[in-house]
Amino acid sequence: MDTKNMKSVQRNPEPGSEGFIAMRRGLTNQEKRELAFRLVDDPRTPSGLLSYIEDQHWKDRELMEKLRRHPSYEPKPESLRRIME
Repeated sequence: MDTKNMKSVQRNPEPGSEGFIAMRRGLTNQEKRELAFRLVDDPRTPSGLLSYIEDQHWKDRELMEKLRRHPSYEPKPESLRRIME
């Protein structure tokens, strides 16, 4: 196993990866929602994490309104949005 590469990944995580890891952990739905709101409020949150939040919480209107105003938000194509609804 190449531990040298693993150490560099741990020292230099991709921006926003802490939030993604936290979203995947065994949190309650309420805790995930609160974390999603904190991440959406942070202008440094990358678009990939915002997309993941959108996929997981698309029924939450309040969160989706905030998400769409985020500077890194990239809207999904209309065809994909219709499938989700």
